[in-house]
Amino acid sequence: MSFISVRDPIYQFIDINKDLCIEVIDSDFFQRLRWVNQLPLEQLVYPSAVHSRFEHSLGVMYLARFAAENLCKNEGAKMKEILDEEGLEKKDFIEGAVIAGLLHDIGHAPFSHTFEEASIYAGNYCYKHEEVGYHIVEKLIGGKEAKSYQLALQALNKKLGKNKTGLARVSYSALILRRLIDGPIDVDKGDYLLRDAYHCGVEYGIYGWQRLWKHISLTQDLRICVGEKGAEEAWALVINRFRMHKAVYKHHVRLITDAMLVKLIRSALEDNGQVNRLFPALAEGRLADERAEFFFKSWNDGSFLHALSDYYRDKAENDLIDSFLKRKLFKRTFDSWSAGISLPEDWVEGRKNIEVRKRIRKVLDGLERELQRYHVESLAVVHYPDVPPVFDKTVQTFEGIVVKTKSGQEVPLAEYLGFGLKMTEETAEEFGDDEQETPNLQGQDKIEDFIKMYVKESEPKLLIFTKSKAYKESIDPRIVKEYVLREWKKSS
Repeated sequence: MSFISVRDPIYQFIDINKDLCIEVIDSDFFQRLRWVNQLPLEQLVYPSAVHSRFEHSLGVMYLARFAAENLCKNEGAKMKEILDEEGLEKKDFIEGAVIAGLLHDIGHAPFSHTFEEASIYAGNYCYKHEEVGYHIVEKLIGGKEAKSYQLALQALNKKLGKNKTGLARVSYSALILRRLIDGPIDVDKGDYLLRDAYHCGVEYGIYGWQRLWKHISLTQDLRICVGEKGAEEAWALVINRFRMHKAVYKHHVRLITDAMLVKLIRSALEDNGQVNRLFPALAEGRLADERAEFFFKSWNDGSFLHALSDYYRDKAENDLIDSFLKRKLFKRTFDSWSAGISLPEDWVEGRKNIEVRKRIRKVLDGLERELQRYHVESLAVVHYPDVPPVFDKTVQTFEGIVVKTKSGQEVPLAEYLGFGLKMTEETAEEFGDDEQETPNLQGQDKIEDFIKMYVKESEPKLLIFTKSKAYKESIDPRIVKEYVLREWKKSS
């Protein structure tokens, strides 16, 4: 087994197993990630945030190996029992983690999550990077017989179920790998927080990665948890992810550029005659054919922006693409919180429910047309602020990050660190105004009710962006409220 080392600003050096990884890394599919930015829109706020998904993937590979090695060490007997039963060795598990970490982002489109959000509203072209990515992973390693590759293939196949419910069941070792890559505490977040903070020139995402991943463990139901020595760093990961979302990922300029780009992509996607000119053809969530695969290999941020600009050259919307490329951004003109407007209660479901988001989007499209009657060119979006971590189920319940004590007891992270919300009637009374306004909050399953009552940041916010703040006087909050409530009621 031979390794090569590449320099990295986060870990100093990343060792790459040549026999295991080089063929994958040298493939056209993986090399494409050099030209797909990790933070394509944040660079309009933080100019040095021009790092790629290529280096992030190498970082996740490195962290996955480090974490898998320590997991096998900390849970020696349990891991040995699982691996023996599945005919695997520790080496297979660790190498499977390396491959899964390396390939977890292989399917990302240009502008990543912004592109996917736009495709949700475009009708016939819905892009999901995990589905496209798995199709590519099959191409790259599906024919390899080594157990490590097959383990990674299982871990990245989200269509494999956890239970016997009509779906083929994922193996226990692959399920552990999947949770190591994607879960309440995972190496994907573990790398991108450090890397994004470094390239943005901020300190919000910093946590003690070595101490955290050196002390990971497994719960009784095989979820990733932390030992007592890693608890503080697990909290640092959570709180600093929140800080990065507030300062970087959901910076108000990012929200504006998102809205502009989503509008541009949606309009292009809805032009059936031009779809295959701008986007690789899909069939059942996969790249449709060899032509689509060839297109995909050179489909990156730069080529996509060039094609989008060319598409809009002779169209009425060309001023929007011109403004985007020259960073002549729309201005935040209206905020429902500041205007004292309460949005429909079920809009909160749009945070996770795609069908609700689609319905909301139709209402907002109509609102934009309504505002045009008042000569206001606008972009309307709903923003879902992150729940403050102290109230988040990620730390408050057994569904999230759990600490395994030396005695083997499993405790929610917040409870272990001393700020767990004991959801009793006494606790509720301490926060409520009187008995009538205080709900029965017994049980951890009522934490969401607690958040809804006491944390405004959990509520969605309607934002309207316009070309100039001079439009502010033309937007009547009463018209906005009446229109939204009326059209939402109609849509149901």
